[in-house]
Amino acid sequence: MKLFVVLTLVFASLVFAQTPSPSPPASTKHPFTFEDMMKLKRLDEPVPSPDGKWVVFSATDVDLEANTKTSHLRIVPANGGESKRLNETPNHEQRPRFSPDGKRLICTSKATDPSQIWMCDFDSNAGTLGGKPHQVTNISTGADGAIWSPDGKNIVFVSAVYPDCKDDACNKQRDEEIKNSKVKAKIFTKLFYRHDGGALVQRMEEQRKVSQILAALVRGQI
Repeated sequence: MKLFVVLTLVFASLVFAQTPSPSPPASTKHPFTFEDMMKLKRLDEPVPSPDGKWVVFSATDVDLEANTKTSHLRIVPANGGESKRLNETPNHEQRPRFSPDGKRLICTSKATDPSQIWMCDFDSNAGTLGGKPHQVTNISTGADGAIWSPDGKNIVFVSAVYPDCKDDACNKQRDEEIKNSKVKAKIFTKLFYRHDGGALVQRMEEQRKVSQILAALVRGQI
């Protein structure tokens, strides 16, 4: 009798062990879709503050209905925690960079068209911006990819300009002429491929080339 009870208990244990746990309702599970993927924030360009307390990065939100992608700057403690928006603005922001002393922050913003470099004071104790960002560059061909000089007195940025133009007025005039021209055809004497051979380089804008520009007096406008 004792042997029968033991065998019964062992059998029951095996049955319950093989019985799958109740699965959640089917309505809560579905295949991962393109829409699900687009709801995920794309994180990019993390940069630590010079004092090591904070990390600022860009997070891109996708709006499928509006067919737009908008990047906003967010900040998170370097030792972990919840991230928060650094600047409550609807404008596209990217490429954050701290000044060497950590007291200022620059980024590329589409608050203007074309994009320009904007700057704001930074409070490292609170992890917040001090005041409102202000525009640093004002160039007709737009500005991007800004970095600080080691002494914090200058910034260097890139802009797609016409190689034969000596100043911004010339670039602006050339853009206006192309915009107002009835002829929209383009002639290319050679094509540029990415190093991986995967596709043509996207930036082929009316013979403009990307140039580095040194911007002095970062508190003024360039």
